[in-house]
Amino acid sequence: MPREAATLDPTSPWLDTAAAARYLGKAPGTLKGWRSKGEGPVFHVVSRQFIRYHIDDLDAFVRGAMQKNFRRKIRLLINQRLRHD
Repeated sequence: MPREAATLDPTSPWLDTAAAARYLGKAPGTLKGWRSKGEGPVFHVVSRQFIRYHIDDLDAFVRGAMQKNFRRKIRLLINQRLRHD
């Protein structure tokens, strides 16, 4: 078991990259890529080796992504209607 995983408290709202990825249904590499691009959910650097995500930040990220997707779909529907009218 990796040292980092052994130190995680299952009742804590703080998740490591692997747990945050599972929570979001993504691969850990996706979260690492988002971090390097300045995208994705808010993360906290505890030390150079320890990145943590707070569950509230992950939930906010999901809500924001859902709202963004909803707005995109509405714009597409409006544009389709305008083209057909």
